[in-house]
Amino acid sequence: FDKWDTSLRETLKSRCNEETSSKFWDLADSCSESVKTALGIARTNGIGLSEDSAGLFLLLSRFNHSCKPNVHNSWQEDRQVQVLRSTCNIDRGQELCISYLSLLTLCAPANERLGEISDRFGFDCMCESCS
Repeated sequence: FDKWDTSLRETLKSRCNEETSSKFWDLADSCSESVKTALGIARTNGIGLSEDSAGLFLLLSRFNHSCKPNVHNSWQEDRQVQVLRSTCNIDRGQELCISYLSLLTLCAPANERLGEISDRFGFDCMCESCS
């Protein structure tokens, strides 16, 4: 893991300006209890793009989770972009939420979803579907 963390740090230094690097380090790291690591931030905030790839999107990583999300995100391979679409009518000022869970897990009973969220992301889901 140290090699991956070092590689990520080197990539940040060589390819990202100071503002982008700062935004990266401001993201959560649920893998470490003390000092943030680049790998921990990537593992916490990475979004699966396909079976064997993931991406980190600084704005999308700021969206909170809901088991009843009002936004769905998907990777458009041909355009190389992450696309966000509303799943319902959204009122002005309403928080935009995505699901951190797979569609299969999202359909599971609340206790299974809660366990997955707690284990993988280190928080207890308090969304309207789980409360």
